[in-house]
Amino acid sequence: MDFDTPRDISWRAGDHAGETLQGTHDYGDADTCRRTVFAWLTRYNIRRRHSANNHLSPNAYEHRHRTAKLTLAA
Repeated sequence: MDFDTPRDISWRAGDHAGETLQGTHDYGDADTCRRTVFAWLTRYNIRRRHSANNHLSPNAYEHRHRTAKLTLAA
């Protein structure tokens, strides 16, 4: 059974103009927003440690994997 809350109904009706994500702010212009998002993505995808990589950053994991492959090939 599907229960709709007043917020669900209001969202589907398009009444979400005042909704914002928690912790967001106004970047002022599109260029500032793009730079901020790019910096975040770079950190998240390249430098941030991932538990799936044995808590190594993706760059460190790839370097370790590449070095191990070269050692095996030699």
